[in-house]
Amino acid sequence: YAIRAALEHDDAAFAERELHFRRVFHYPPYTRMVQLLWKDKDPDRGERSLRNLARRLESHPLARGVRVSGPAPAPLERLKGLYRFQMLVRSPSAKTLRHLLREVVPDSKPSELSLDVDPQDLL
Repeated sequence: YAIRAALEHDDAAFAERELHFRRVFHYPPYTRMVQLLWKDKDPDRGERSLRNLARRLESHPLARGVRVSGPAPAPLERLKGLYRFQMLVRSPSAKTLRHLLREVVPDSKPSELSLDVDPQDLL
């Protein structure tokens, strides 16, 4: 639909289909989303670290109504010698996400972990 709309210069058709997709799959602007990306030289340690963080997120009382996808290898799984794993955390409430992540992610978060609020891409 995106290519067809571009070829036909039909911005309205593209916007309608894209917004429908985003609503159905709980993507911004209908929900808030945070991408957690863990990079590590050791793929097993990287995946294990993000999986532990996912368990803590999912079991926290503030996680009610929060969707956690992953962890899984990032689309660009290895970049500059580092293995990359990502997890998406979504909620209709930015406040809920903010409080949940403050509770679960340590103040001095590991340098291997980055958070991206409402990411522009997931690569």
